[in-house]
Amino acid sequence: MANQNVPISHHRGLKQKFIDNGDGTYSAQVITSSTGGGTTDTELPAAAVLADAAANPTAPAVGAHNLSWNGTTWDRLRGASGDTLTNTGVLAEGGMRWNTGSWDRMRNNVEGSLFATAARTATPTAANLTNFNGRAILVILDVTAITATPLLTLTISGVDIVSGKVYALLTSAVIGAVSTTVFKVGPGLTAAANLVANEYLPRALQFSVSHGDADSATYSVGYSLVCA
Repeated sequence: MANQNVPISHHRGLKQKFIDNGDGTYSAQVITSSTGGGTTDTELPAAAVLADAAANPTAPAVGAHNLSWNGTTWDRLRGASGDTLTNTGVLAEGGMRWNTGSWDRMRNNVEGSLFATAARTATPTAANLTNFNGRAILVILDVTAITATPLLTLTISGVDIVSGKVYALLTSAVIGAVSTTVFKVGPGLTAAANLVANEYLPRALQFSVSHGDADSATYSVGYSLVCA
């Protein structure tokens, strides 16, 4: 039986050769034929360049690359990054606070617009703002033009989540001239009538500018939430 070749029926191009060891025993050796027409299916995909926003895989794949799921697509994990980046691919492993219903990211100081610059003759719809983790707030009323004697009063309020009722934290004095006025609300501040309130900030805030007459005033209202 020495050197007997036995074809393997299930694999084209492969043969099994038994070699006589000279001691009454035989060793099996698999030989690959270069003329065989068989195809080896490894089920591995073709190599591809990694990219962010990759779709969930739908075919077998092998990889050792760190990816994080953003809820829709996969992103590559980053190393160290600088400020102002969107931080795609960074694991959500900290910097979150529970609001009794879901998790909120901790904010840096946040600035924005409550009322865009416009000429107004009547009280606009109140602006609402969610305070995630701000300790204090600065609100800036900037009046740039007036007609006759407008009577403006700015109010910073909290909103009760149970009743929906609004309660005032700070109310300004009447403003009727071109001016820029900064109002402050926060714990530990030295109170000043109509300008600074020593008050804690609730999560739900509301801002209003009431008009005491129909005279026109052009103004904007911006804010800065201090979260440090």
